[in-house]
Amino acid sequence: MFNEDLNYSLDRNIRHKINEFYFDKFPMLIDIQEVEELQLQKKGVDIILHFEDGKKVYIEEKLRREDYGDIFLEVISNSNKMSLGWVLTCGADYICYIVQPTAKVYLLPVAILKTALLNNYDNWIYLFGAKKCYNRSYFSVGLCIDIDELFKALQKELVNFM
Repeated sequence: MFNEDLNYSLDRNIRHKINEFYFDKFPMLIDIQEVEELQLQKKGVDIILHFEDGKKVYIEEKLRREDYGDIFLEVISNSNKMSLGWVLTCGADYICYIVQPTAKVYLLPVAILKTALLNNYDNWIYLFGAKKCYNRSYFSVGLCIDIDELFKALQKELVNFM
């Protein structure tokens, strides 16, 4: 499943549109580096944005093939190993969550997203439940958070951080 998702995410047409998004949202951006090293990708870094001042921003990309009006946050990646999901292990600065059929893109700051998840986990489990995604010999578990609910929680955390 990982390799299938990786190949889908690297489709040239999709890649071009996503890169246009980055250049639009980050005016000082000069280069976009696609990370090919599997070890770095497993740490949640798919793209490195390079800026005029030498700064780098690390992005994990999540490409969703259907628009369900929510954002899936994986909290357990492998039920057999009980390993933490990508939302908790992400080492990137941002998650770029792309809903391909509707061309919606959400740029989520990882530190604030993790805090929002931890502060709202019990309530979100109550409201939205947990979803199992079955793979060959294991399943992953995540929460499908309504977009408005997620952005309210992110806004609350942003105010708390200021």
